[in-house]
Formats: sequence, structure tokens, C-alpha cells
Amino acid sequence: MCLDEMPKFLVALVKRCALSSLHEYDSVLGGTSQKCCTYVPRHSCGRECAWPLRLPIGVFVGGRQRGVSTLRCNLLGEVFKKKTDMDGNVHTFKARLVAKGFTQTHGIDYDETFSPVAMLKSIRILMAISAYFNYEIWQMDVKTAFLNGKLTEDVYMEQPEGFEDPENPNKVCKLLKSIYGLKQASRSWNLHFDERIKEFGFAKSEFEPCVYTKFSGSIVTFLVLYVDDILLIGNDSVKSWLSRCFQMKDLGEAAYILGIKIYRNRSKRLIGLSQSTYIDKILKRFRMDESKKGFIPMQHGIVLSKTQCPVSSQDQDKMKLVPYASAIGSIMYAMLCTRPDVAYSVSVTSRYQQNPGEPHWVAVKNILKYLRRTKDMFLVFGGSEDEISVNGYSDASFQTDRDDFRSQSGYVFTLNGGAISWKSSKQDTIADSTTEAEYIAASDAAKEAVWLRNFLSDLRVVASVSRPIDILCDNSGAVAQAKEPREHHKSRHVLRKYHLIREIIGRRDVRIYKIPTEENVADPLTKSLARVKHEAHANSIGMQYLDASS
Repeated sequence: MCLDEMPKFLVALVKRCALSSLHEYDSVLGGTSQKCCTYVPRHSCGRECAWPLRLPIGVFVGGRQRGVSTLRCNLLGEVFKKKTDMDGNVHTFKARLVAKGFTQTHGIDYDETFSPVAMLKSIRILMAISAYFNYEIWQMDVKTAFLNGKLTEDVYMEQPEGFEDPENPNKVCKLLKSIYGLKQASRSWNLHFDERIKEFGFAKSEFEPCVYTKFSGSIVTFLVLYVDDILLIGNDSVKSWLSRCFQMKDLGEAAYILGIKIYRNRSKRLIGLSQSTYIDKILKRFRMDESKKGFIPMQHGIVLSKTQCPVSSQDQDKMKLVPYASAIGSIMYAMLCTRPDVAYSVSVTSRYQQNPGEPHWVAVKNILKYLRRTKDMFLVFGGSEDEISVNGYSDASFQTDRDDFRSQSGYVFTLNGGAISWKSSKQDTIADSTTEAEYIAASDAAKEAVWLRNFLSDLRVVASVSRPIDILCDNSGAVAQAKEPREHHKSRHVLRKYHLIREIIGRRDVRIYKIPTEENVADPLTKSLARVKHEAHANSIGMQYLDASS
């Protein structure tokens, strides 16, 4: 195919994307030597969501029918990208025909738009279970997933540029199925998948709408759906069914999902999760790939506040050139997936995104330096023959915020040796004592424990959830208040919602115990620690180095 044969907008696309050869362009369109205008309608989009050209009813103005909302679309356009593997190597060129959904009108050509995705903690829980029981884990990908969704509304779209029907230039496309760019595209796909997977005997978890389970005698199968990425755990008999329902790509044993590398050592029954490739990308993006390496995510004893924000317009303009919010967002994804060790530092630095000062930016760069040194660290599950059970740790730091004197809460839950759920956040109200701050933190942890217990009970493979989940706290006063059902004069002013922990303990969802401070692994989620303590606690929640080459 030569450039002269392409529509003008495609020529600009090839030049803008800096493709090294027309071979790369051909690979995007499926490796055909035909003109793209005769090929693309036969490709996945045309095959899965073919539209009939509707005869105009009424008067058309500029190709649009009066009284009918008609969408425009982009062909390839801004949605041309290269897909990489876990090592950052390009393996797929992707292109899309995308409707301009931002022109849709609510109540006319779309209604509900919400669509769930699997929670990251659900994936970690299933990884911990898979490591313990040595379950097989497979990965599948649904090709052009959104094109499978069924539309309940009448949606009309103009003919794509470069693919107009010369004999019927005034006709518009009535979509028979969903297409990328529609506001309801994700929801319609999720509903259609839910309908088809239930036909095979799977049941949706009541507590996690993107996790499905199937039990057949002693055979158990878990399915996790994250938009169009699928993890199969335990049994792969559903693969053939999925391939009959959708265009599927079988990726074999799971090795890389959502930017997370999955490492397995079957002999030791270990699973490690790492984001080293992702961290390399963000280090390069923010020009920290050749910086010094940090030993802790935030310097011990450092204090950040709004008094360090720039006041003069000159200083504010200078800081606007700093990619502060982008850096926070990039680090936050790593923290949410596999890096609980940076949760506290991200929580603190994210408070100053509106008007960051130089000290705040230095603190963010310090997190990046720490990630550079620890990028090869894994969040590890397994390696123990003990009974698989959930353990929770709760902690608080009293009035650590120098601007509003609020305390910092933190909790972490572990399963099979690794962290499955964690949180570090500033409390919603001012605590007037360390006991009150710890009590509020424990209440937050107890609510998370209830969800964990319910979800694990739904999975029916972790026998220990029949017993209450233990939460360990290093403040005896908070432990006493949580166990005491009567009102106490020292806690009479505490908001009612924090007393929910008493009911949770009363119905035996949770037990709370005192633990020595030096053994509380939630400590680094509430304050910056010295290197030795930080590394010890990180190791205790599964942050370890593994020889992934073996």
C-alpha cells in the first residue's frame, strides 16, 4: 500500500505516529495489501457491529436527519497506539473506529453508563489463594470487547470518513451493536458478558461484581473480569465456551496483567507481583531514571504543610511548570497495585496538588528515588505451610497534619504472607487523644474486615473465615473502647459512626487484640520511619526481592 492510495487523514496519521514502515501500518489493518477503504469494514469492527445504511425519513441537512441525533466518529484518529508486553516490547499495533460519544444526549441515545471492574484487592486475594492451593492461573483477552454489547437505544452515526458509500452519501448508520466511544459501550459489554458467563454455570459474587465462581464437585473455578482482560483460576474448561461466545485471545499462563508482572515458583508455592516495567516508565517520564537511589519513601521526621505553598505569582508560575499532579497519579497506581510501602508518602504529598511548593516537589521526587532503588521488589504471597488466614493491623499517628491537626489512619490486611488490602488516609475529624485516633483507625479497619470476610466466604475455599478476623492494634485504650459496649465519659463525644466497630465485634465478624508497637506492621502507613524499621515492616507484609530469572 502506498501513501497515494490512502485518504488524507490516514496519511497524516502515519506521519504523526512516526511509523518506521508501511509494514507497520499494514499490521494495524491486518496485514492486507488491499486499500484500507475496502478492508476495514470487513475487519473486527465491521464483522462484530455491522450497521445497515438507513434510508432517510424526512429532510436531511448536511447528512443529518431532523429530529434524530446523529453521531460523528473518528476512524483510527487519536486512538492509534502500540501495545507492549511485560518487558516493554511492542507486540501489537492497535487502531479503533470510535464514535464521538461526547455528542450523545442523555435520555435519547443513552441512559445508564456505569460499568464495574474488578477491584485490585480482589485480584490480590485470588493470587494469595492460588499460591496456597497451587491453582493454575490462565489469562485471556476479549478482542474488540465493546463491539459485543447490545444496544437498547436507537443510535445513529454518520458514515466514517474515507469509507462513505458513494451511491448513498446522505444515508446514516444505525448501529446494531455497541461501538467504541459510546457512553454506554462499557456497560453494554459488561451486561452481555454477565449474561453469557452465567449460561455456563458461573455465579457472580455478591460482594465483587466482576468475580465469578463455579463449583462442580471438588473442581473450583474463579473468573476475574477487568473490562476485557480475564483471569481464569483453577479450571480452564470455560475457555472453549468463551471462544464460542466471543473472539478470544488465549494468552496461556498468566504472566502480565494491568501492568503487573506475575511471577510463580511452583515448587515453593510462591506468587510475586511486580511493577518494575511500569516504574521504569514513570521514572523516565519524570526524568528520574538516572537520579540517586533513595532508601525510604519519605525522610524520617519531615513535615509538610500549606505554609510551604508558593504565595507570590512568580513562584506559583514557576511551580505550574512542575508535573506534580501527574507524578502523584503515576505513583498512586503503583501504590494501589503492589506497593503498600509508599502509601503514607503518597497520602501526604497528594494533599498539595492544587498549589504545590518546592518542598512538596522534593518529597515527591524522594518517593521516585525510593522506587528506583526498590523497583525490582515483589509483593509476595506464599512460602508457608501454615493455615491460610487473614490478619489485620491497625494504627494511627496523632495530629500529624500541621494545617488542620487531624490524625493519620492506616491499616493493612495480609493473606498467605502478603498484603491484600491497605489504606493510609487522613481522618475525617479531629481526635483529641491518641486513644481516640487509634479507635477511629480501628473502626475503619473493622469495616474493611467485614468485606474481606464476606468476599472470602463467597469464594468457599478459605476455611478460616468461619472464625472472626483478628485486628491487631497497639493502643490498649482503643482496644478496651472497642470491646466495651457501654458509653464511656472519655468517648462520649466520638461520632456515632465510629462505634460501628462495637457491633462488628459483637456479631463476631472481628476480634481485636493489643500488639506491641514494634510488631505493628501498619506503622509505616501512618508515619515516616527510619530505614531499618521501614524495611522490616515492609518485609513482614510481603515486600521482598525474588530471583525472577529462576
